[in-house]
Amino acid sequence: MHRERAAYRAVVLVVLVGCLGAAIVGFGSLGPHPDQGIPAGTGDVASGYDDYLGQQVHVYGTVVSTDPLQIRGESTLHGPVELTVDGYDGAAQEGDVLSVYGVLRPESTVEAIEVVRKPGGSYWRTRVLSAVAGLWVLMRLLRHWRIDLLRLQARPRSRPIEFGNIFESEGEESDA
Repeated sequence: MHRERAAYRAVVLVVLVGCLGAAIVGFGSLGPHPDQGIPAGTGDVASGYDDYLGQQVHVYGTVVSTDPLQIRGESTLHGPVELTVDGYDGAAQEGDVLSVYGVLRPESTVEAIEVVRKPGGSYWRTRVLSAVAGLWVLMRLLRHWRIDLLRLQARPRSRPIEFGNIFESEGEESDA
């Protein structure tokens, strides 16, 4: 009975991971199609600027100048691209990250339709808070559950363990 459950769980896990992998490959193979709602990105603009003139694009980059407003976008394959952003009335400072949806114009210009600004210093705060939250969840998981990696099972503990005893197994827990 237990072997059947373990085999069933293993098959379900393999199917779900396979579906996730297929979705990642499928999404990664999508190219820009502005007429279908998939605008060219920063890498597309860096590789073939003239191909996307007059079309909608979605680019992002770090603000390198505020007068005029210029962003520097990074492309993994084609290097950096610097663009001037027209039509953005909001406040931006050097170091901020802008996500710009707009129309690509001549002379390295994007006519902004929608702009989202992320303050430059917010990335460290976000990463630190995410790390702290992840560690808190991991500690709660280890305190309240026994994880059996060979059987792919998690069983609740009879009572939560203390921090000093976190790596002891269920049989080694003290009753005091």
